[in-house]
Amino acid sequence: MNLKIVIFKNMNPLLKDLIFIATCIILLCILVPQKRKENEAFIKDKSRTNFAIGTIISYSGRDGGFVGGIIRSTPHGSLLHFSYFVNNKEYEQHDENVPEVGQKEGDKFLVVFYIDTPQKSMMLFKYPVKDSLDYQRYLKEFKTKRPELY
Repeated sequence: MNLKIVIFKNMNPLLKDLIFIATCIILLCILVPQKRKENEAFIKDKSRTNFAIGTIISYSGRDGGFVGGIIRSTPHGSLLHFSYFVNNKEYEQHDENVPEVGQKEGDKFLVVFYIDTPQKSMMLFKYPVKDSLDYQRYLKEFKTKRPELY
């Protein structure tokens, strides 16, 4: 064990950074596909899910990262806060898996939720709802074919 500490203590800082970056990439390659599979299974579960119209309450776009070759600030992802009604009860959720453009406060999208736990939900950005006709059309369409995640 002491040998490992000595090796990392005397290691070139660039090599340490490369090991850290490689470890992060490997973890992302494992975790991102797993989360996508879970989300796809969620929206495909006909017997336990239903749909509602969700309204965006607030949206904070991506911030930071490289801008013009300069690091602007600490980067963070998008954060979206939305609400929807199930059986006349309002639920509010947030989502960090948000497309980079095209969302603003007041926009409406289809939301899929678990019937037995409506607070577990996901906004489906591929399905904007402009009016009740859109919503009814989606419900009719999804009786035979479930929505796509992306």
